[in-house]
Amino acid sequence: MAAGAQTTAQEEEQFSSAYQLLKTEHHQESKRIFKQLAAKTSSDIIRVKSLTALAQYYTIYFPIDSAIYFSHKALSILKGRLDEISLKRKAIIYNSLGIAHQKKGEFDASIAWHIKGIEVSEKVQYDRVYYQHTHGLAFSYYLKGENAKAKQLFKECLGSGNNLQLVYGSCLNLGMIHQQEGSFQQAVEYLERARLLCEKAGDRECVIVAFINMAESLIKQGKIPEAFDYLVQAEEIARQSGMLPYLTDARILKGDLYLELQNYAAAEEEWKSSLKEALDLGDFERITSVYRKLEELAERKGHFDQAHSYLKRRVNYQDSVRATQESEKIHELEVRYFTLKKEKEILVLKAQQARKELEIENHKKAFRNLQLEKELEKRAQEHSILLLKHDSTVSKGKIDRLTAEKHFQAQQAERRRTVNRLVGSSGLLIFMLMLLLLQSNRKKLKTQTLLNEKSKEANRQRITSILQKNELDLFRAEVQGENRERERIARELHDSIGGNLASIRLQVADLEHLCPKLPGVNEQINDTYEQVRFISHSLIPRKFRKEGFVSMLRKYAASIEKACKLKLYLSFFPEEEINGLEEELLTELYKIFQELVSNTVKHACADEVSFQLNILEGVLGFLYEDDGVGFDKENLCSGIGLDNIRNRISRLSGELHVDSQKDQGVVFSIEIPLKSNMNEDIQPADCR
Repeated sequence: MAAGAQTTAQEEEQFSSAYQLLKTEHHQESKRIFKQLAAKTSSDIIRVKSLTALAQYYTIYFPIDSAIYFSHKALSILKGRLDEISLKRKAIIYNSLGIAHQKKGEFDASIAWHIKGIEVSEKVQYDRVYYQHTHGLAFSYYLKGENAKAKQLFKECLGSGNNLQLVYGSCLNLGMIHQQEGSFQQAVEYLERARLLCEKAGDRECVIVAFINMAESLIKQGKIPEAFDYLVQAEEIARQSGMLPYLTDARILKGDLYLELQNYAAAEEEWKSSLKEALDLGDFERITSVYRKLEELAERKGHFDQAHSYLKRRVNYQDSVRATQESEKIHELEVRYFTLKKEKEILVLKAQQARKELEIENHKKAFRNLQLEKELEKRAQEHSILLLKHDSTVSKGKIDRLTAEKHFQAQQAERRRTVNRLVGSSGLLIFMLMLLLLQSNRKKLKTQTLLNEKSKEANRQRITSILQKNELDLFRAEVQGENRERERIARELHDSIGGNLASIRLQVADLEHLCPKLPGVNEQINDTYEQVRFISHSLIPRKFRKEGFVSMLRKYAASIEKACKLKLYLSFFPEEEINGLEEELLTELYKIFQELVSNTVKHACADEVSFQLNILEGVLGFLYEDDGVGFDKENLCSGIGLDNIRNRISRLSGELHVDSQKDQGVVFSIEIPLKSNMNEDIQPADCR
């Protein structure tokens, strides 16, 4: 075997092993292998299969934009290829794109990709992918609110043959549509049928969806306790399986349940938590649904300003998504698809009619042939009777012997069939028992492995957090100890030694007329006294005068970088004018900077901090920015040390502006008018 062929065979084996891990708790390993194969392989087939698998991975585990990116990358390799294998691969990629755009809320784009996939699948007679596209198209129509089209396509999927997943998926969706239309009895029938099929197939995702929709139906019927039980089961399975979108769905529905019980606080808490999760996932349907629920709750509570805010955020989000769609082209594709579908149905009906006519004609011919055969048989029987009459004794013996042989053969055949049935039933029963036993052991092993991994990850995170906190506490303790020691030495110099020198100076002044050398001694005492005062005042709080405010901030930043592995970029303009500001103002700025850096280290998980301090037109500008996890400004509270900062800025007659978004860092902007601070709030330093 050539070296290239051997390498390709090894890569095929790697791909198959990774694909088996795609929907297991080891899915991260499958992603790593797919990326490695896509980057290193010299085979276009392996590269396309790996990129397609990556697209499928991100449609399941998010982010959705990555699924779209890898799908288009795979299509670029297949561009211009019209052979059957390439067309089948394109049909699979179109399905990934349809699902991805559907999860982003771009339903028209999803419809366009599924219609395109249906056309290609029909061309190459790829039935399995044809029904996948039909199911995806139906679900997009359902999400758009076009239930009639959706129901027609879902019912078509029920006849998809051996594709059990599509069958129970269609049952689930038909149940949701009937539930939405208020037909709860039909909804429960479809959902129960789906749940049984899902459990039989071992599809945990499908079981979760069935439980969630059953709970929703029970809430609408006022059966709150039963609904709560279903939601708890759905949450547990979703959490164990790592299926975060369905965990979000369960929390949204819990909010509905609490709303029915008029527990508004609990409902709002569940919806706000699910909104954060939905925003992280980038799921259009869940985001808009939660915004609408929060808006209605705010109206019910009489908080109309808050309701208007939620409405505005929901509309802005919907507009931003829908602006990317090309509705006119997509509508043309829809018309084209349904026109072709109708033409296909007409052709099928014509073919069925022709087949029926041919069957009728064949039946007529068969009937005529049967009559001829009966006539021939009748004549043959008459001839046999004549022969039997000539030799009745011999014929009677032969007939008896033949009858006995036939009876014996029939008994033997019946005995063999009975034995075969018993052996087959026993073998099937043993096989089913072994299969159930293996499946049970495999589930237990998966659950235990998942729990061990989660425990290890939690321990690692706790250790990292404790180490970072200890490093920061140690550094702050060193700084505080140094400051306290400076204050103690300064007080000792000023109060003890300075006081003694002042007393000696006064006594020597009274004795100057007695000794001509005493004026020189008195002058030396004065010099010593001034030096003691200078040293004490340089320790507190005039440390900025000695080292310079800018220099001290840079030293502090360097020590933070060494302790916490955080990169700080500092900028000052003009430095001399900043160093010459009032001592109390510089002290407050220094403490504000310390507080912000401390918050970044403890909460932000940032890599870099950018800090600017400048003076322009009599206003001191203070700008602090990090690239950490950020926070929701509407939920901003004083729990992260911002009260001290606000109080310091208020004493300086300044203004504070905070800007932050989830996963986009935080910006603190402070403006302090220098004239008002120097003239009114900041008094001259005590130079005693």
